[in-house]
Amino acid sequence: MLSWSAHDRWIDSLAFCPHEPILASAKYDDAIKLWDINTGQCLKVLQGNTLSVPSVAWHPNGKLLASSDSQGKIKLWQVDTGECLHTLLGHTDWVNSVAFSPDGRFLASGSRDRTITLWNPYTGERIDTLLDDDKMGMIFGVAFHPNSLILASGSYNCTIKLWNVENKQHLKTFRGHQNYVDSVVFSPNGKFLVSGSYDRTVKIWDVEKGECLKTLQGHSNRIIPLTISPDGSTIVSGSFDHTVKFWNAINGQCIMTLTEHQNLVSSVCLNPEGTILASSDFDGKIKLWNFPTGKCFKTLELPRIYEGMNITDIIGLTEAQKDTLKNLGAVEHNCVTRS
Repeated sequence: MLSWSAHDRWIDSLAFCPHEPILASAKYDDAIKLWDINTGQCLKVLQGNTLSVPSVAWHPNGKLLASSDSQGKIKLWQVDTGECLHTLLGHTDWVNSVAFSPDGRFLASGSRDRTITLWNPYTGERIDTLLDDDKMGMIFGVAFHPNSLILASGSYNCTIKLWNVENKQHLKTFRGHQNYVDSVVFSPNGKFLVSGSYDRTVKIWDVEKGECLKTLQGHSNRIIPLTISPDGSTIVSGSFDHTVKFWNAINGQCIMTLTEHQNLVSSVCLNPEGTILASSDFDGKIKLWNFPTGKCFKTLELPRIYEGMNITDIIGLTEAQKDTLKNLGAVEHNCVTRS
């Protein structure tokens, strides 16, 4: 079993490289780590974002990586050198989601400042900001259609919107969720859109008609991350109920529930071949699973800063201080007094 030194706080985002066996992980400690998933070796650490890094995304060429942060900044990284090529400024609050178009021409960003911005990923220049007359609220998730011409956004006001990125026009609005829409993803054939919400449901939508085809119920807490298999047959959802679920994308039935996480599940992603699923949680653990069997073959966990430290005989610590140290890995043995 390989042990990877990951991060020292919860993981916000995971993304597989489109061409190499590399996983990018981003976390609240502002560090982005690139991992060789075969060996468990950390290849690079990219630092420069501020505080939390809510989202990372690979350019289709596998050479560029985009990351966002809690101060409204987006960084574009040259992966082979680790150099930050551009810092994109314009958002005024957390950038919750970044996504590249499949043809590589656009980078989209969705922010708590209630805007969606399109960028040129090669020059770092802002192309435009997408707006309509309806109050969108904070933007939580953005995703491109396989044709690269349509962008979906999920927002605080419980809606999903589709946009034409060529003429910057709002196309349609999907309504049906009863709480924030955190995640959106298109099916590989582009005919369907899948959304995950704080209302604890996953919905499958007909893109052309804008109709909800199925509502998938089974999670007992909010759904944050979503992904879909490359063949479009299986939807994967992660939830604050500590579970990951596999769903049949045709009939909406739950195929499998993974219960190994001990804390809130924060991100899920599949490698391009659809053979490995990565999931992360608020304990700072990354789990790698065989897909679609659901067998966990690696758990990647950072040894906590005081892992194994014996505080049994340390004098002067309050109970609150002891609890803090234990949360960071310290141990206290029960003493038995014999007369």
